[in-house]
Amino acid sequence: MFDVFGPCIRTIPVDPCERVLYLSFDDGPDPIMTPKVLKILDKFRAKATFFMVANRAKAHSKIVSDVVAGNHTIGNHSLDHDTTKFFSSYNQMLDWIQQSESVFHDNLGLKSIGFRSPAGVQTPILHRALRALKLPLVHWDKRFFDSTFGWIRSSALRSLDRARSGQIILLHDHQKPGNESSFLEALEAYLQKGQDLGISFKAITPEDISRCLK
Repeated sequence: MFDVFGPCIRTIPVDPCERVLYLSFDDGPDPIMTPKVLKILDKFRAKATFFMVANRAKAHSKIVSDVVAGNHTIGNHSLDHDTTKFFSSYNQMLDWIQQSESVFHDNLGLKSIGFRSPAGVQTPILHRALRALKLPLVHWDKRFFDSTFGWIRSSALRSLDRARSGQIILLHDHQKPGNESSFLEALEAYLQKGQDLGISFKAITPEDISRCLK
């Protein structure tokens, strides 16, 4: 649970008898892709956590409402996905995170389950700011680099053969236009095979976070 600078949640403790994966989607909400992702998740009764960029969430509040209505959870993926903030001052970092939390809480009436830094960057001032704000840092244990290289069916299916229960899986509901179709096809195949293997796909809840931090 501890990375170089401090605590970082990458897996969720689960019952040894359970087969559970925790899906997470970064960089949205996206007006094109997020509704399509939600439709596929609903088809397989799968739940996920959407780590949203606050300014995008504010601009697409109807999609945020649809995510919440589907019993998915919301995470904070920063105000604007500006990675230069990690190399600013502590006060600038603190203000940046506070502004994003304010969008979720004050503008959208939501409480995020935790913070996920853009590109997974960690710095001492990030951890210091999160401690001050009492926000957990929630990253991932398995990623596909799908926002850069795309995600294809064969890669998705192979990964399930090596999946470990409790893993947090990183995907992106904001995709390059040329990768959108293959991503949706891969997601559907991934959930279908997971279902066939008896795997449950769950959202990260505040209760899960509390168990991780005990």
